Amino acid sequence: MGRKRFGHIGTKVKDITQSATENSGVFDINEVAILVAENKWKKFNTVPVTIHMGAGGGGGGAGQGHSGWGYFRGAGGGAGGYITGTGEHFYPNVSYAVTIGGGGGGQSNGNDTTLAIDGATLTCKGGGRGGNGSGNYQGSGTGSSGGSGGGGGTVFANVRPYDSHGYNAGQGNQDNQTVPAGFSTLGNDGGKGNRGSGFSDGNPPPGRSGGSASGGTYNQNSTGKGAGTTVTPLGYVVCKGGEGNTANRGHGGTEGHSQSGGSGFVYILFPSTYTCTATNLGNTQGTYAEPGGETYKYIHITSGTGGTIVFS
Repeated sequence: MGRKRFGHIGTKVKDITQSATENSGVFDINEVAILVAENKWKKFNTVPVTIHMGAGGGGGGAGQGHSGWGYFRGAGGGAGGYITGTGEHFYPNVSYAVTIGGGGGGQSNGNDTTLAIDGATLTCKGGGRGGNGSGNYQGSGTGSSGGSGGGGGTVFANVRPYDSHGYNAGQGNQDNQTVPAGFSTLGNDGGKGNRGSGFSDGNPPPGRSGGSASGGTYNQNSTGKGAGTTVTPLGYVVCKGGEGNTANRGHGGTEGHSQSGGSGFVYILFPSTYTCTATNLGNTQGTYAEPGGETYKYIHITSGTGGTIVFS
Protein backbone atom coordinates (compact mmCIF):
# COMPACT_ATOMS: atom_id res chain seq x y z
CA MET A 1 0.00 0.00 0.00
CA GLY A 2 1.46 3.35 -0.99
CA ARG A 3 2.31 6.21 1.34
CA LYS A 4 -0.38 8.86 1.48
CA ARG A 5 0.30 12.59 1.74
CA PHE A 6 1.40 13.79 5.22
CA GLY A 7 2.46 10.31 6.31
CA HIS A 8 -0.97 8.75 6.61
CA ILE A 9 -1.17 5.18 5.38
CA GLY A 10 -4.51 3.62 4.54
CA THR A 11 -6.33 6.91 5.01
CA LYS A 12 -8.00 8.81 2.22
CA VAL A 13 -6.32 12.14 1.60
CA LYS A 14 -9.66 13.94 1.71
CA ASP A 15 -10.16 12.71 5.30
CA ILE A 16 -6.89 14.23 6.53
CA THR A 17 -7.35 17.59 8.25
CA GLN A 18 -4.47 20.03 8.67
CA SER A 19 -4.94 23.52 10.06
CA ALA A 20 -3.24 26.52 11.60
CA THR A 21 -3.99 25.09 15.07
CA GLU A 22 -3.49 21.34 14.59
CA ASN A 23 -1.33 19.05 12.44
CA SER A 24 -1.57 15.27 12.21
CA GLY A 25 0.87 12.96 10.49
CA VAL A 26 4.56 12.37 9.77
CA PHE A 27 5.95 15.04 7.44
CA ASP A 28 8.91 15.36 5.13
CA ILE A 29 10.43 18.76 4.33
CA ASN A 30 8.40 19.21 1.15
CA GLU A 31 5.14 18.60 3.00
CA VAL A 32 6.09 21.12 5.69
CA ALA A 33 6.75 23.67 2.94
CA ILE A 34 3.30 22.97 1.43
CA LEU A 35 1.55 23.49 4.79
CA VAL A 36 3.48 26.68 5.53
CA ALA A 37 2.49 28.07 2.11
CA GLU A 38 -1.15 27.15 2.77
CA ASN A 39 -1.09 28.78 6.25
CA LYS A 40 -1.72 25.36 7.81
CA TRP A 41 1.49 24.75 9.76
CA LYS A 42 0.91 25.34 13.48
CA LYS A 43 4.48 26.03 14.56
CA PHE A 44 4.89 29.11 12.36
CA ASN A 45 1.47 30.61 12.85
CA THR A 46 1.26 31.95 16.40
CA VAL A 47 0.66 35.57 17.43
CA PRO A 48 3.28 36.99 19.84
CA VAL A 49 1.65 39.10 22.56
CA THR A 50 2.19 40.82 25.90
CA ILE A 51 -0.72 40.49 28.31
CA HIS A 52 -1.69 42.53 31.38
CA MET A 53 -4.91 41.64 33.20
CA GLY A 54 -6.58 42.28 36.54
CA ALA A 55 -9.72 41.20 38.38
CA GLY A 56 -12.40 43.31 40.03
CA GLY A 57 -11.44 44.75 43.41
CA GLY A 58 -13.24 43.89 46.62
CA GLY A 59 -15.67 46.36 48.18
CA GLY A 60 -14.79 48.28 51.32
CA GLY A 61 -16.22 47.38 54.71
CA ALA A 62 -18.93 49.28 56.59
CA GLY A 63 -18.45 51.26 59.76
CA GLN A 64 -20.44 51.12 62.96
CA GLY A 65 -21.17 53.79 65.51
CA HIS A 66 -20.68 53.16 69.22
CA SER A 67 -22.28 55.36 71.85
CA GLY A 68 -19.64 57.56 73.41
CA TRP A 69 -16.79 56.23 71.31
CA GLY A 70 -17.45 57.50 67.83
CA TYR A 71 -17.49 55.66 64.54
CA PHE A 72 -15.49 52.46 64.00
CA ARG A 73 -14.60 52.41 60.34
CA GLY A 74 -14.56 49.38 58.08
CA ALA A 75 -11.47 48.29 56.18
CA GLY A 76 -10.45 48.73 52.56
CA GLY A 77 -11.19 46.07 49.99
CA GLY A 78 -8.45 43.90 48.56
CA ALA A 79 -7.21 44.53 45.02
CA GLY A 80 -8.06 42.15 42.24
CA GLY A 81 -5.36 39.64 41.39
CA TYR A 82 -2.98 40.55 38.55
CA ILE A 83 -1.32 38.48 35.80
CA THR A 84 1.20 39.52 33.17
CA GLY A 85 3.24 37.63 30.62
CA THR A 86 4.74 37.54 27.13
CA GLY A 87 4.73 34.76 24.57
CA GLU A 88 3.01 33.18 21.57
CA HIS A 89 -0.35 32.13 22.97
CA PHE A 90 -2.90 32.78 20.22
CA TYR A 91 -3.52 31.42 16.73
CA PRO A 92 -5.10 33.44 13.93
CA ASN A 93 -8.76 32.93 13.11
CA VAL A 94 -9.49 31.17 16.42
CA SER A 95 -11.94 32.56 19.00
CA TYR A 96 -10.73 33.03 22.58
CA ALA A 97 -13.17 33.72 25.42
CA VAL A 98 -12.82 36.76 27.71
CA THR A 99 -14.71 37.76 30.87
CA ILE A 100 -14.04 41.03 32.70
CA GLY A 101 -14.70 40.84 36.44
CA GLY A 102 -16.83 43.55 37.98
CA GLY A 103 -15.84 45.29 41.20
CA GLY A 104 -17.50 44.00 44.35
CA GLY A 105 -20.23 46.13 45.89
CA GLY A 106 -19.76 47.45 49.41
CA GLN A 107 -18.95 44.51 51.73
CA SER A 108 -18.75 42.13 48.73
CA ASN A 109 -15.90 40.33 46.99
CA GLY A 110 -14.74 41.34 43.53
CA ASN A 111 -15.26 39.11 40.51
CA ASP A 112 -12.75 37.09 38.50
CA THR A 113 -11.33 38.15 35.14
CA THR A 114 -10.55 35.28 32.74
CA LEU A 115 -8.79 35.03 29.39
CA ALA A 116 -8.55 31.87 27.30
CA ILE A 117 -5.23 31.30 25.54
CA ASP A 118 -3.93 28.28 23.63
CA GLY A 119 -4.14 25.29 25.96
CA ALA A 120 -5.04 27.18 29.14
CA THR A 121 -7.24 29.80 30.79
CA LEU A 122 -5.68 32.66 32.76
CA THR A 123 -7.68 33.57 35.88
CA CYS A 124 -7.27 36.69 38.00
CA LYS A 125 -9.13 36.22 41.28
CA GLY A 126 -11.46 38.94 42.51
CA GLY A 127 -10.30 40.96 45.53
CA GLY A 128 -11.60 40.13 49.00
CA ARG A 129 -14.07 42.47 50.72
CA GLY A 130 -12.90 44.67 53.56
CA GLY A 131 -14.03 43.77 57.06
CA ASN A 132 -16.61 45.87 58.89
CA GLY A 133 -15.73 48.07 61.84
CA SER A 134 -17.39 47.36 65.16
CA GLY A 135 -17.71 49.01 68.53
CA ASN A 136 -18.71 45.77 70.22
CA TYR A 137 -16.90 43.08 68.24
CA GLN A 138 -19.97 42.00 66.37
CA GLY A 139 -20.54 41.62 62.67
CA SER A 140 -18.32 40.55 59.77
CA GLY A 141 -15.14 42.34 60.74
CA THR A 142 -12.64 39.89 59.27
CA GLY A 143 -11.48 40.69 55.74
CA SER A 144 -12.25 38.10 53.06
CA SER A 145 -9.66 36.23 51.06
CA GLY A 146 -9.35 36.93 47.35
CA GLY A 147 -6.82 37.84 44.67
CA SER A 148 -5.57 40.20 47.37
CA GLY A 149 -7.16 39.92 50.81
CA GLY A 150 -9.48 42.52 52.30
CA GLY A 151 -8.30 44.47 55.32
CA GLY A 152 -9.56 43.86 58.83
CA GLY A 153 -12.00 46.28 60.46
CA THR A 154 -11.40 48.41 63.55
CA VAL A 155 -12.61 47.10 66.92
CA PHE A 156 -13.18 48.82 70.28
CA ALA A 157 -10.19 47.91 72.43
CA ASN A 158 -12.09 47.52 75.71
CA VAL A 159 -14.02 44.61 74.23
CA ARG A 160 -10.90 42.51 73.67
CA PRO A 161 -8.14 44.24 75.60
CA TYR A 162 -5.76 41.31 75.22
CA ASP A 163 -5.62 41.70 71.42
CA SER A 164 -2.90 43.83 69.82
CA HIS A 165 -5.02 44.46 66.73
CA GLY A 166 -8.59 44.50 65.50
CA TYR A 167 -10.11 42.05 63.09
CA ASN A 168 -7.89 39.78 61.03
CA ALA A 169 -7.26 40.44 57.36
CA GLY A 170 -8.11 38.23 54.42
CA GLN A 171 -5.39 36.28 52.66
CA GLY A 172 -4.28 36.88 49.10
CA ASN A 173 -4.69 33.74 46.98
CA GLN A 174 -3.73 34.94 43.50
CA ASP A 175 -0.32 33.30 43.88
CA ASN A 176 -2.11 29.95 44.17
CA GLN A 177 -3.15 30.20 40.51
CA THR A 178 -1.18 28.05 38.07
CA VAL A 179 0.02 30.01 35.04
CA PRO A 180 2.00 28.90 31.97
CA ALA A 181 5.70 29.57 31.57
CA GLY A 182 6.41 33.21 30.79
CA PHE A 183 3.65 34.53 33.09
CA SER A 184 3.77 35.92 36.61
CA THR A 185 0.91 36.50 39.03
CA LEU A 186 0.57 38.90 41.97
CA GLY A 187 -1.65 39.29 45.04
CA ASN A 188 -1.10 40.00 48.75
CA ASP A 189 -2.73 39.68 52.16
CA GLY A 190 -4.69 42.57 53.59
CA GLY A 191 -3.72 44.50 56.73
CA LYS A 192 -5.01 43.52 60.16
CA GLY A 193 -7.51 45.92 61.69
CA ASN A 194 -6.67 48.64 64.17
CA ARG A 195 -7.44 48.30 67.86
CA GLY A 196 -9.27 51.43 68.98
CA SER A 197 -9.43 52.77 72.52
CA GLY A 198 -11.10 55.70 74.25
CA PHE A 199 -11.04 58.46 71.62
CA SER A 200 -12.23 61.71 73.13
CA ASP A 201 -12.62 63.21 69.70
CA GLY A 202 -14.97 60.43 68.68
CA ASN A 203 -12.75 59.48 65.78
CA PRO A 204 -11.07 56.07 66.13
CA PRO A 205 -8.50 55.12 63.51
CA PRO A 206 -9.69 53.54 60.26
CA GLY A 207 -9.69 49.88 59.44
CA ARG A 208 -6.63 48.75 57.59
CA SER A 209 -6.27 48.67 53.87
CA GLY A 210 -6.83 45.64 51.71
CA GLY A 211 -3.82 44.00 50.11
CA SER A 212 -2.37 45.15 46.78
CA ALA A 213 -1.09 43.19 43.81
CA SER A 214 2.58 44.12 43.99
CA GLY A 215 5.96 42.54 44.48
CA GLY A 216 7.09 41.53 47.95
CA THR A 217 4.98 40.84 51.02
CA TYR A 218 2.47 43.38 52.28
CA ASN A 219 3.13 44.44 55.88
CA GLN A 220 -0.02 43.55 57.80
CA ASN A 221 0.77 46.10 60.49
CA SER A 222 1.16 48.97 58.06
CA THR A 223 -1.51 51.58 57.44
CA GLY A 224 -0.29 51.98 53.87
CA LYS A 225 -2.13 50.50 50.94
CA GLY A 226 0.76 48.76 49.22
CA ALA A 227 2.17 49.94 45.94
CA GLY A 228 -0.04 48.21 43.42
CA THR A 229 1.47 47.55 39.99
CA THR A 230 2.29 50.07 37.27
CA VAL A 231 1.37 49.00 33.73
CA THR A 232 3.75 51.08 31.62
CA PRO A 233 1.72 51.18 28.38
CA LEU A 234 -1.37 52.30 30.33
CA GLY A 235 0.61 54.87 32.31
CA TYR A 236 -1.00 54.24 35.70
CA VAL A 237 -1.13 51.95 38.72
CA VAL A 238 -3.57 49.04 38.83
CA CYS A 239 -4.72 46.56 41.48
CA LYS A 240 -4.12 48.62 44.62
CA GLY A 241 -5.90 47.78 47.86
CA GLY A 242 -8.27 50.30 49.42
CA GLU A 243 -7.68 52.80 46.62
CA GLY A 244 -11.18 53.41 45.25
CA ASN A 245 -13.59 52.32 42.57
CA THR A 246 -12.12 53.83 39.39
CA ALA A 247 -13.32 51.61 36.55
CA ASN A 248 -10.96 49.06 34.96
CA ARG A 249 -8.11 49.40 37.41
CA GLY A 250 -8.89 46.53 39.78
CA HIS A 251 -8.54 48.62 42.95
CA GLY A 252 -10.21 47.69 46.21
CA GLY A 253 -12.85 50.03 47.63
CA THR A 254 -11.67 52.57 50.20
CA GLU A 255 -11.97 51.90 53.91
CA GLY A 256 -14.80 53.16 56.05
CA HIS A 257 -17.90 53.62 53.93
CA SER A 258 -18.79 50.42 52.01
CA GLN A 259 -17.38 51.75 48.75
CA SER A 260 -17.47 49.36 45.81
CA GLY A 261 -14.29 48.06 44.21
CA GLY A 262 -13.10 48.94 40.71
CA SER A 263 -13.76 46.64 37.75
CA GLY A 264 -11.08 44.55 36.07
CA PHE A 265 -9.47 44.69 32.63
CA VAL A 266 -7.46 42.87 29.96
CA TYR A 267 -4.78 44.70 27.97
CA ILE A 268 -2.97 42.96 25.09
CA LEU A 269 -0.12 44.27 22.93
CA PHE A 270 0.38 42.52 19.59
CA PRO A 271 2.28 43.09 16.29
CA SER A 272 0.95 45.79 14.00
CA THR A 273 0.68 43.26 11.16
CA TYR A 274 -2.34 41.68 12.90
CA THR A 275 -5.91 42.80 13.54
CA CYS A 276 -7.93 41.89 16.65
CA THR A 277 -11.72 41.61 16.44
CA ALA A 278 -13.72 41.67 19.69
CA THR A 279 -17.30 40.40 19.98
CA ASN A 280 -19.61 41.30 22.88
CA LEU A 281 -16.78 43.08 24.69
CA GLY A 282 -16.35 46.74 25.54
CA ASN A 283 -12.93 47.72 24.26
CA THR A 284 -10.68 50.38 22.80
CA GLN A 285 -7.88 49.80 20.30
CA GLY A 286 -4.93 51.81 19.10
CA THR A 287 -1.14 51.81 18.82
CA TYR A 288 1.59 51.96 21.43
CA ALA A 289 5.17 52.97 20.63
CA GLU A 290 7.80 51.61 22.98
CA PRO A 291 10.35 54.28 23.95
CA GLY A 292 13.10 53.93 21.35
CA GLY A 293 11.55 50.70 20.10
CA GLU A 294 8.82 49.19 17.98
CA THR A 295 5.21 50.25 17.57
CA TYR A 296 2.53 47.73 18.50
CA LYS A 297 -1.22 47.57 18.34
CA TYR A 298 -3.21 47.11 21.53
CA ILE A 299 -6.67 46.09 22.63
CA HIS A 300 -7.88 47.29 26.04
CA ILE A 301 -10.90 45.21 27.08
CA THR A 302 -13.02 46.92 29.73
CA SER A 303 -16.30 45.02 29.98
CA GLY A 304 -18.11 41.87 28.91
CA THR A 305 -18.96 38.37 30.07
CA GLY A 306 -18.32 35.48 27.72
CA GLY A 307 -17.23 37.64 24.78
CA THR A 308 -14.48 36.63 22.38
CA ILE A 309 -11.43 37.97 20.58
CA VAL A 310 -10.01 36.76 17.25
CA PHE A 311 -6.64 37.68 15.72
CA SER A 312 -6.25 37.75 11.95
